[in-house]
Amino acid sequence: MKNIQKAPKNISRHVKRHVKNFDFNKVLRIEDTPERIALSFGIGVFIGFLPLLWFHILLIIPIIVLFRVNKFAIILGTFIIHPFSLYLMTPTSFKLGTRVLGNPDLVLSFSTIHLAYWPLFVGSVTFGIISAAVAYVAVYYGIIIYRKKKEEKAKKLKKQNNG
Repeated sequence: MKNIQKAPKNISRHVKRHVKNFDFNKVLRIEDTPERIALSFGIGVFIGFLPLLWFHILLIIPIIVLFRVNKFAIILGTFIIHPFSLYLMTPTSFKLGTRVLGNPDLVLSFSTIHLAYWPLFVGSVTFGIISAAVAYVAVYYGIIIYRKKKEEKAKKLKKQNNG
């Protein structure tokens, strides 16, 4: 029982450090169509919001095999959003789920832990859908803009070398 991982004492600092240390250019540099990268990343974000408690990879593998999404983008989407959703969004997802299911008075305690999963799941799916849609749009347009600037830079460099 000594190997149980504990949540960091300052959760918001942990999440900020995780996001700050991630190089978002990794997503922009993936060699694939913008649509496929954005869709894969969005699906990954959605999966990252699900309350699967570290079993996200079990859901990612069949999706990669069945739908042939971009492996790198879906994994990045999942594991970038997971610390945020786990530490900061779980209480909010639970509250939203209890409201959606019509039981806003449900309080999470040891005696009601068995009642918590369904509201948590409903709230997480709701936030996951919204976040996946935002991630799709942001990644899609980010890639389009990045590639356009990269192409313009290459043309300008070519023009300088020829002229």
